[in-house]
Amino acid sequence: MNVKVLFLTVLFCFLTACDGMEERKQKYLSMAQESFDKKNYEKASVDYKNVLKIDPKDVDALLGFAATLEKLKDYRGAVSRYRAVIELDPTNNQAKNKLGQMLLLANQVDQAFDLAEEVLAADPQNVGGMTLKAAGLGRKGQFQDALNLIEQAYKLNSSDLDAIIMYSALLKANDRADEALALLEKSIQAIPDSVSLHSLLAQYYAERNQLLLAEKQLKKLIEIEPEEIQFKRQLVVFYERTDRPEDAERVFSDMISSHPDNTDAVVGLHELYVSRNNLDKAEALLKQHIANDKENFDLQFILASFYVKTDRVDEAETMYRSFLEENDKVATKAKNRLAYLKAEQNDIAQADKLIAEVLEQQPGNIEALTLRGKLYLQKEDPVNAIPDLRAAVNANPENIELIKMLAQAHILNGENELATELLKNVVRMNQKDVASRMQLVELLLRTDQTEQALKHALAADQQVPNNLKIKQKLFQTYVALGRSSEAKFVANELIAMDDTNPLFYFYSGSADQLAKNHELAIVNFDKAMELKPGALEPMSAKVRSMIVLQKLDEAVQWLGAMAEELGNNPAAYNFKGEILLAQSKHSESLAAFEKAIEISPEWWMPYRNKAIVASGMHNTGLAKSSLEAGIKASEGAVPLRMALAAMLEKENNMKGAIDQYEHIVKQDTKNTVAMNNLAMLLVSQDQIDQASLTRAAQLSASLSQENNPLFKDTIGWVYYAQGEFEKALPLLKSASEAHPNNPEIQYHLGMTYFKISDFEKAKTYLVSAVESESSFRGEAEAKDTLNKLQNELASTSS
Repeated sequence: MNVKVLFLTVLFCFLTACDGMEERKQKYLSMAQESFDKKNYEKASVDYKNVLKIDPKDVDALLGFAATLEKLKDYRGAVSRYRAVIELDPTNNQAKNKLGQMLLLANQVDQAFDLAEEVLAADPQNVGGMTLKAAGLGRKGQFQDALNLIEQAYKLNSSDLDAIIMYSALLKANDRADEALALLEKSIQAIPDSVSLHSLLAQYYAERNQLLLAEKQLKKLIEIEPEEIQFKRQLVVFYERTDRPEDAERVFSDMISSHPDNTDAVVGLHELYVSRNNLDKAEALLKQHIANDKENFDLQFILASFYVKTDRVDEAETMYRSFLEENDKVATKAKNRLAYLKAEQNDIAQADKLIAEVLEQQPGNIEALTLRGKLYLQKEDPVNAIPDLRAAVNANPENIELIKMLAQAHILNGENELATELLKNVVRMNQKDVASRMQLVELLLRTDQTEQALKHALAADQQVPNNLKIKQKLFQTYVALGRSSEAKFVANELIAMDDTNPLFYFYSGSADQLAKNHELAIVNFDKAMELKPGALEPMSAKVRSMIVLQKLDEAVQWLGAMAEELGNNPAAYNFKGEILLAQSKHSESLAAFEKAIEISPEWWMPYRNKAIVASGMHNTGLAKSSLEAGIKASEGAVPLRMALAAMLEKENNMKGAIDQYEHIVKQDTKNTVAMNNLAMLLVSQDQIDQASLTRAAQLSASLSQENNPLFKDTIGWVYYAQGEFEKALPLLKSASEAHPNNPEIQYHLGMTYFKISDFEKAKTYLVSAVESESSFRGEAEAKDTLNKLQNELASTSS
């Protein structure tokens, strides 16, 4: 065949194939739009997918698919498609407006607001953009500005449904409910089949007790969408609330009469009987329909759940076990339900067995993974709980309870930042979840995000104005921010709520102390101790204020009187000893601490203070024996072990110090300071064995999420000990930048540069370390290496 003819033939085939693909694409697109118009969203979804298989970048198909996913309540999928449209066409305002609406629903107000601004920058009179911005302003509480903007949008297009709905909402928010209602009544004439308008009118009429009009609107919804059971449920709720039980029952009964196999209607009527506590009728209804359709396992599972809820667990278990012989789908569901039942009965072994059977057959079964994750969480095993719960959350991104469980697992695992983000999502999704908001406040305070903590604490206080726990957390947040006047205001609010609580007077005094108003602080601390004699915190706080006021002798006399008045109070003697120590009256302070120990031998604090006095008197033996006695008497108090470990380090007793730190991290698994010190000691020994190196690496891994320069120094030095110098270098540089005058860190950085043959930098940092006036661990090696370096550099230059 002629080459030219061959080329033309191939070209013709290619072009006709392209024409065929385009034809098929348009066919699927038309079918999808037709299915969407007929509210057959499952079919529309399939057709849109077919279009996108042919052309993944078809903007019309992506927009239609996104709208379809919205109708199917797959909001995550819809958001993804709207974002895809914007990536393909950054000028597509329709996609931006729709995405903005969905972000508002997810309480991501700032992002939605930004999209509205983008739209209006390109098209200042875009009604969708104006409506979106008005909604954002409303969410921010700027109701008048929002109303002004939506009025402009409505004037531009009075038939835009979104604008109408937002206009009515903002009229109502601005105390113009009559105008809002008039707007809806007018708009329904122009858009008679709008589900949204009829729903809003029903709500407005019900609020005004115009019950006949409300009922008419609810019935109209059913007329417009006769297959939508949710509208029928709304009518049932309306009848129940307006004391028309027979009418409520008739809604479901009529559905069942016309369609006896309508499971939703049977379930609705069953739930109605349960809500009325008519349990016999509720059970009989299910049994009747199960008898007529023995293959309807949906109803059988609902009956079994009904037995569980009504404390007839044995009957529920019998039903679940009978389902194990059915098809795989039914049997798997039954095993999961049985596992939940056994977990509730605290038969964890049986629950674990059933879950394992399900996951062996279906490794990705979300219900089984959810329960297994929950059980791991109950066992305080976050490492195993997290992957299961994460899989469950990915499958159910709107399930708040699952997100909260995953957050708890991350908290248990010390991953506070991940937990914080999850709890932020919970609060975005449910603004009224005050418990989660307060847990978020706690995490934000723990991670030094105090301004954000305050924002959420204030929101919680606004939602539940007279809650003592919320007020206390708000007080603590103001104190953390150093805002004494606000802290004082909240303390006074707490006193007004309960003037018999000594803690609230202590709070008031603490706010005064923060404001450097020590005289008034003392008055409040005295009031707290009057209500709770011998209370430790106000006593300690009063002593601090007296020290600031230079009333040392008066403080000593007062504490002596308190000790006698309260019957040899150990705290009074301890604080007396601290003041005497501040006055350098060592023997008298020692006597006070010994008296405190005599009265309360199990209390760790006077032992530590006695050791401090002994160290000040250069009596190391007494200091050490005091700490050792305290550790024994207090059953290993962590502060005493920390003090003893530090003392042993100074004596270069590495083995003894390591032993103390090992006790601490076993006792207090979250003590990062002890972990850090232990890891550093393990790799600072003269001879480092493999066991020490492995243990140090394990400890440093636990420190890796902490943003502490000293911890970075330790992690870097562990990498150095492992010979991983390139990993060590950035960590040690970061530590050095934060602590440029720390000779030990300079030594670590210098040695690392030495190991990678960057001798000039090695010399710079080793000189910095050696010339420091402070001694440091590794000083001999630093000097020796520096001498070698200087000799090497001298010989090279010559």
